[in-house]
Order: sequence, then C-alpha cells, then structure tokens
Amino acid sequence: MTKKAVLNRFCATIAVLALITIFFPRMSGLYAEKFNQSRAAIESYFGKPAKEDLLKRLYRSYLYATGRSYINGIYILNDGRLHLNLESPSGPTLLSERANVIIELNNYLSEKNTPFLFIRCPNKLKDNSEIPRGYKSTGFQDSARFMAMLNAGGVDTLDLREEMINEGFDFTEMFYWGDHHWTAPAALWGFGKAGTLMNEIYGFNLDDRTWNPLEYEQITLNKTFVGTESLRVSNVSEDITVLVPKFKTEFEILPLPENPDDEAEILASGDFAEVFTPKLLGNNSDFTYVHLNAVRNNKRYRNIGSAPNTNKVLLIGDSFAVPFVTYLANAVEFVDYLYLDNAGNQKFYPLLENEHYDLVIFLLYDGTLVSDGTNIEKDRMYLGESPAKR
Repeated sequence: MTKKAVLNRFCATIAVLALITIFFPRMSGLYAEKFNQSRAAIESYFGKPAKEDLLKRLYRSYLYATGRSYINGIYILNDGRLHLNLESPSGPTLLSERANVIIELNNYLSEKNTPFLFIRCPNKLKDNSEIPRGYKSTGFQDSARFMAMLNAGGVDTLDLREEMINEGFDFTEMFYWGDHHWTAPAALWGFGKAGTLMNEIYGFNLDDRTWNPLEYEQITLNKTFVGTESLRVSNVSEDITVLVPKFKTEFEILPLPENPDDEAEILASGDFAEVFTPKLLGNNSDFTYVHLNAVRNNKRYRNIGSAPNTNKVLLIGDSFAVPFVTYLANAVEFVDYLYLDNAGNQKFYPLLENEHYDLVIFLLYDGTLVSDGTNIEKDRMYLGESPAKR
C-alpha cells in the first residue's frame, strides 16, 4: 500500500470518528426516544390483552424480554383475562399464626356453645397452569396448608375451591374478566353450599329458594362494570349480571350495637334492590363491585320480609362477602356483618360478649393469605385475643 493510500485511509478513519462523535449522541437519543414510543404503543395496544393467540404470545414475550411477569401488578392469564398479582416477595408468612387465630376463636365459641364455620372462597386461578408460562404463585399451596392446619385444629370448614373442582365448574365463568372477585351468580352458588350445610349440620331450617337461581331475576347491565384490574390498566368495562329476588323482600339496615340495650337507628330500609343494589334503579354507567351491596361493612341486616327464619348469624369476611351477605340476609332474620380490617376486627370479641349467635361464619378469599406481614398483631386477620386469654 502506498503512503498516499495509507494517508487517505487514515484521513477517512478520522472523518468517520468525527462524524460518530458529532452524531452519536443525537442518534442514541433518537433511538431511546423511538424505543420509548414503541414501548408505549405496545403497552397501550395491549392495555386490553389481545384475544388472538399469536398476539398474546407476543405480548407475554414482550413482558418477559423487559423483565416483567406482569404489568402494573397484574397478571395476563393464558386465556387473556386480568388477575391481580398473587406473588409475595417474602413468600408464605404467618400461616400458622393466622391458623391459630381461627383455632382459638373456634375454641372460644365452643365454650359458648356457638357453632363456627370457616369458608374458603375460591380463587380466580384454577391452578398454576393458568398463569403465563415461566411465572408461578404459591398462593394455592399456602392456602391448602392453611386449611390443613384448621382441620387439624378441629375447625369446621367449607372449601368452595374443592366444591368448584368437584362440580366441574369452568373457573373463567365464575369470575369477572377484569376483576379478581367472583360474580353474583357464583356468590349465590357459594351461599347455597353454605346454606345446605347450615341446614344439615347446624339445625337451621333455611328456605332453599333463597339460593335457587331460578328464584332470582337476572339483570344484565351491558358494558357498565369496571373491575379492580381493568380500572388500573385501561378502564375497560364489561357486562355484569345482578341477581334480584323474585320473592318478597324487605330489610332494615342498622348499626352494630355497642351495648345490648342500645336503641337501634335505622340507616336504610326497603326491598332488596332499594337497599343492596340501588344502582339498578338509577345511573348504571359506572357499576363496580361494591354496588353489589351498597350498605355494607360493620352493619346489622334485619330481614322483616314475609316469614323470615328467626336465626341470628355473625359473618366476618373480606370483599368476597360483599354480595354473599345479601343472599344470607334473605334466609335468616339477623345477620351482623363485620368487614375484615382493623376497624371491624376491634369490634369482634366485644360483639361476641354481648350477643348470642346461632352460627359464626368466617369467610376468606385465598389471596388474603398471601401477604408481606411479619407481625401477627398488625395482620389483617388478627382478631385480638379472646376474653378467656386476657
């Protein structure tokens, strides 16, 4: 190679390096901008998961490539539905402590000759195969361990997940597409299982029409329901079916009494639709899960309809109890409902001291067991110590 050729190559190299020095920051900035635009477009497009198999696979590949098993804390299930993340960074925690809380309650109620039933609500996921490939949740195993602890401790249990599997239910039809809660028909089915047990084991005489779906008018509101998950991702609405009894109903809603001699103040009254689902009578444009029981959380439901059963039941439950208690209230004269949180839990043992119940029901959703909690006294399921242990 001649000296002139070497010089020309050297000069060309210098020129290229100069151009890179000048344009690289601009090009890298442009690339970053285009990448962010592309990513935003992908996430926006998949705000509602694609129904086409190819696009669903591409979306899961995109999530995997960007190091995420879910978006905004929400799983994209294999069938395209949304589900809140069930994985806990700390793994299964406090299971034995939580079980001991329930076992201690059962023992306390046994001394008061009050029967107790623990109901495990089903989870939207049938098994881990419903979660996108490569991701897993230990929620089912943790829940099974918890139920085994309760059974070993002598607690009466009703496992609605097992009932669903035994009856061959399609789990995709028992839950909302964009919400982790069970639908109203599923909640009525769950109450029917509980009501049957109440008659067979605890001597109740509940009218089985109160859990017969043929005794309820099915009202479908098109594209009016926005669930917890879809609200967080894309605000996508879906159809919702609301069940309203065809038989005569009339209720009074009262505050829970602080003392046995308290004079009751009526907070609301009317038939089922007027008390529990007034959204049916007005604007239905933004129906949410809480509208399945408009008067809820730490209340007394009194059935003053035609010939109600005279039993009194105490129900403590999480959000799955929101529609469940409305069907239970059709079957007995009194239901006292405590919501599972610190405000409700503090009322629990004082209420038991002042009142006599024909049955106490604890209704819990699987996902409640998956928690980052490390201190049982601050845990959502902590009910305090029974008076017998104080």
